[in-house]
Amino acid sequence: MPDNSLPDEIVSEILSPALKVPDEKFSDTSDVSPFTEYAESPSAYLLVCKSWLRVATPLLYSVVIIRSKAQAKALGRALSDNKELGQWVRHLRVEGGFGSPMLAILKAAPNITDLYLSLEIFASDNTVGLCNGLSLIQPQRLILKDAEWRRTRNKMVSQLVDALAAAIPKWQRLSVFRCGDIGSLNIVRGEIVAALAAAKKLQEITVNCLDDALHDAYPLFQDCPLQSIQVLEAVEPRTLKRVEWDAQPPSLKKFIHFKRTDDKELAPDSHVQSLPDPSLTFQFSSMPMSSEQPEVQDKIWSRILYFLLAIPPPPPVPGAEQRKKRSPRLPFLLVCKMFNRLGLAHYYTHVALDDHALHFSLVLSKNPSLGQHVRTIRGGGTLSAAYAYGSDDDSDDDAEDDSNVKFMSQLTALNEIYGCYSDISTKISLNLEDPLSWDAFVAATQSSGPTLTEISIPIMSHHRASPMVFSPLDRLRSLAWTCRADFSAYIPEQVPPKALSKLIQLRILTAHASFLQVLSLMELPSLRHVLAKDSKPELWAFLRVHGIKLSELDMRYVRVDTLKEPVLDVCPNLRSLTLCAHDTFTPNNMLTMEHLLSGSNVAVSLEKLKFKVELPSQKHEESAWSHVIDGLDSTRFPQLRQVQFTSCRWPKKERDIPKSYWVRWSEMLQKKGIHLADTEGREWRSRLK
Repeated sequence: MPDNSLPDEIVSEILSPALKVPDEKFSDTSDVSPFTEYAESPSAYLLVCKSWLRVATPLLYSVVIIRSKAQAKALGRALSDNKELGQWVRHLRVEGGFGSPMLAILKAAPNITDLYLSLEIFASDNTVGLCNGLSLIQPQRLILKDAEWRRTRNKMVSQLVDALAAAIPKWQRLSVFRCGDIGSLNIVRGEIVAALAAAKKLQEITVNCLDDALHDAYPLFQDCPLQSIQVLEAVEPRTLKRVEWDAQPPSLKKFIHFKRTDDKELAPDSHVQSLPDPSLTFQFSSMPMSSEQPEVQDKIWSRILYFLLAIPPPPPVPGAEQRKKRSPRLPFLLVCKMFNRLGLAHYYTHVALDDHALHFSLVLSKNPSLGQHVRTIRGGGTLSAAYAYGSDDDSDDDAEDDSNVKFMSQLTALNEIYGCYSDISTKISLNLEDPLSWDAFVAATQSSGPTLTEISIPIMSHHRASPMVFSPLDRLRSLAWTCRADFSAYIPEQVPPKALSKLIQLRILTAHASFLQVLSLMELPSLRHVLAKDSKPELWAFLRVHGIKLSELDMRYVRVDTLKEPVLDVCPNLRSLTLCAHDTFTPNNMLTMEHLLSGSNVAVSLEKLKFKVELPSQKHEESAWSHVIDGLDSTRFPQLRQVQFTSCRWPKKERDIPKSYWVRWSEMLQKKGIHLADTEGREWRSRLK
């Protein structure tokens, strides 16, 4: 049987990206360790097969990160049992003291070249093993991490500082030193700096800022055979002026290396297409495809222009300054008359009216056939202003509404209408200042009703609106309703029960009570996802009708006293339930299991439960939530796999883990096969004990 296994060298190249720790991450001296992650351990690669175990073991042990006593103990035992493992250790990062196992680790790893030590050690820790083992290694690079603000002073730290000062003269190969703030280190841990300066071996020093390099690093170590002082932070021109960089002696300037902020090249926007250099000229003996029939040329060039022009414009970034600039697609229309003729329809496939409403309205008035090519409209408020600007009487609201209606009536194949939004994933419109007029919305449903699949734009309120406006929307799949239109005068006579038959996703952001009454009288067979901004009585009437169809429910700004019925009783087939409140539930209205599921009922489908609430701040709140966590029994929630709190913050340091109720709740749930996740969906991984 032939051997189809890959050579070890190729397997090593494949596994290296997954197992390699970047040096900038290993040497990071920021206040929060970059290794405070909650992902699968890289050691899982070693369990795939014997070949991967053989190749990946040296890669895994080449960089060792120790963040807890249990890790140090396990590593010390592994290195003691297998002497070969310690020979592969080259980089060692120790983020604490971790007791006697550190001596066993340093004794078994004589080939360490890069040593990272943290001086942020608490009195409950133990540095004896680390202190005794420093003399057993010969590192080439030393990286020290100290607290940025409050530097710890206790017996354990003093022992480590003294041990470092004693070991540095014996480290014959030490030539590289990195510390975030050498000036502060010299003041608080002066013994270490004095030992480094007296050894006179340093060739390279890395500091955070230029001030550290000029005023601390160079004066302290100028007697060393320095070759470079690296500055991590980019230096601003005003900083160079303040330190009088140009006046510094050349003998000093040649050592210090940094990057200026004004030398950075700004990366182009990902959505901006790079255009050819206009200075380049190309000579063609004839036009491409000139020998082909005009119909063939048009089809080919139209297809090419489709990929260049029919691209949705990027949505505006919330809070970012929006610079007015010419569209990167526009130059393609200016190449020649044929490109303009064939590309115009593609160019206006996706229209953003934020700043170009007047321009588009003029183009559409001259070329009405373009209306059938428009597929998406973003922004609606500026449309009214554009038509009012072009009218004779700016104060004539009726004329303005007529212009809106005329405009929307010309768009006969729209797929989406949405406003300026900040949540790109959900397209929830937040621009409520200048919504689309009601008559324009009605015109859009009449002209593009059979093709519309999404509407998520604010709409002006209307005192007497007819539910028949929803009748033409045969293909609408997503509706974000931000409108206070009153339908009560036409209920139930004019409610079309078969309307919105394809609607899957409904977001009720702002609505009159009659809107939910209208939806309660419709069949809505495809409805699966509902987001409701508050829990009015009309919402419960709506859920009693359609709740059995829902697989996802998101209730915003809910209060416990408005939960008239257990949510999972009304919506028994939910796979995801989200409850959101402005603040944590009040002491008199704490959430209980009875608000979610009553009696002995079973949530047969629920897979994810999400709470958007504030962090519990008092004991009784923590206790109340503990009862909820404890009540999530696998017998009543057989499919539940994740509980997410947006206020959850996992502890970053070992000493904070025992104090964290998030960790306690996570361990309670893990015994039931359920994971607790933080705001980013990261689940807690239990540490070695």
